[in-house]
Amino acid sequence: MAMKEFIARLVMQYDFKMEHEGIQPKDEWFGSNCIPNRHAKIMFRRRSPTS
Repeated sequence: MAMKEFIARLVMQYDFKMEHEGIQPKDEWFGSNCIPNRHAKIMFRRRSPTS
């Protein structure tokens, strides 16, 4: 349950975007396995409180 609370807080309180918007980082291959790029950068910032 703690993981769900953590993810919910991130989604509700932070804005996210990729370092290079609109460009998907190339996937990495290990043999026949394809995984997301481990070196891709995600930028995030705390949302300003709305009142």
